[in-house]
Amino acid sequence: MRHSLDVEGEARRVETVSDAEAIVSSERAGFAELMDTVRIARQNQRWDLVDQAGERAMQEVLRSSTVSIPKVVEAARAIVLARLGRATNLGELPAAIVDAQARLSEIEAKVGPEEGGQSLGDTRYWLEELRLLHSDPTAPSYTQLCSKLRKIDRSDLGAEAAAHALELDPDSVPARTTLSAALIDIGQVHRALAHLRKAWAQEQTAYVANPYSRALLAEGQPEQAVTMAENAFELDAGEYSARTLLAAAVRAEDRDAIERAKEFILEHSRGTTDEDEESAWVGMLAAQALIDAGLLDEAETAVATLLDDPKAPTSRLSQLRYRIRHERRKAQGRLAV
Repeated sequence: MRHSLDVEGEARRVETVSDAEAIVSSERAGFAELMDTVRIARQNQRWDLVDQAGERAMQEVLRSSTVSIPKVVEAARAIVLARLGRATNLGELPAAIVDAQARLSEIEAKVGPEEGGQSLGDTRYWLEELRLLHSDPTAPSYTQLCSKLRKIDRSDLGAEAAAHALELDPDSVPARTTLSAALIDIGQVHRALAHLRKAWAQEQTAYVANPYSRALLAEGQPEQAVTMAENAFELDAGEYSARTLLAAAVRAEDRDAIERAKEFILEHSRGTTDEDEESAWVGMLAAQALIDAGLLDEAETAVATLLDDPKAPTSRLSQLRYRIRHERRKAQGRLAV
């Protein structure tokens, strides 16, 4: 079997569940359309559509005379996630993992044991990691399980796992904080805030302050979110805390908030690296926050300013400019994947 990248033609736009349903119902669908269907279906917890699109994408790849291994991996991951999506509660997760592992073995056999084993190894590894964490009913393992489940769009099961962790160890700040993050993911912000207030009373760390700021922002309290994010950055002046602060600042009603946030970050990180590099780094993070908030004109202005900064990495600026163009086309309904 010979492997290479194959060329896709122009794909139909897939932006809603209805679009996704139309793709899986159509007689012909290209790989790009099917993967975009997976993305939309995952966002909407439509695991049946994820499964259909993933399986059709795999068929599309395997019947090609030149099989693309990266596409095999992408389709396989979608299929595995769909199998895990069948679990409606944490108790059903082990059976779903076994089902996903069995389907992955079938895909490996079709691709070839050598190619399949190497390319799909990462997917097999994190499936096994989920199984092992679930089989160890301790607070640390269930807290980690929550974090892993959040990364695959199963924050509902993640919240269940973290709640078990908290039952096992009611004083565990990691369990309480991780539970809060999962609750924010599934829209239960009031519950998340209640847990975060307790966690903050127990331990005033960036580990708690970052999700606390995120919860306040989701609750519609951007000014309080900025204050909590400043706490986070003072406690840990890293990129994650900087992102949290800028995300809160761009949502604040005061349009000068983002400039003050940039100054705050620079003031508290001064001396760690070259000052010009720090300024460029903060500027790029601010531009990313503006894009995430949908403030594309402001983001474009920020990136244009950075183009004249020799300390700003050209590759990162190119990515930001591409993201702005992408979001504009998406907003105008002209996105072609």
